[in-house]
Amino acid sequence: MIIVIQQEEFSKKFGETVGLPQPVPTRWNSVLRHINSFLKKDMEAINSVMAAAHQDIEFTNLEWVQLRELSDILAPFAEATDLTQGDQVRRVMCSLVRHTILFIV
Repeated sequence: MIIVIQQEEFSKKFGETVGLPQPVPTRWNSVLRHINSFLKKDMEAINSVMAAAHQDIEFTNLEWVQLRELSDILAPFAEATDLTQGDQVRRVMCSLVRHTILFIV
């Protein structure tokens, strides 16, 4: 589920010049960041922006709760992924990765 909201509609509603971060197909955690950016807003406000953008999508309370639960479940995995990627990280200690994986499991 990837939602694309027109920048203009988003800016009108939230008064922000920066839109929602768009997911990158090769980075699973970018989808999590996309979901988290939705969750920082009010569900009703997001629904009204989508209606204004003529998108036939409306979140229910159950879906909003499920998105929150998904975010909570994936957060430790995202943190572990962030620790093991990037140019600034030349070497990650195996014990750190092992500890993180054991914490998740």
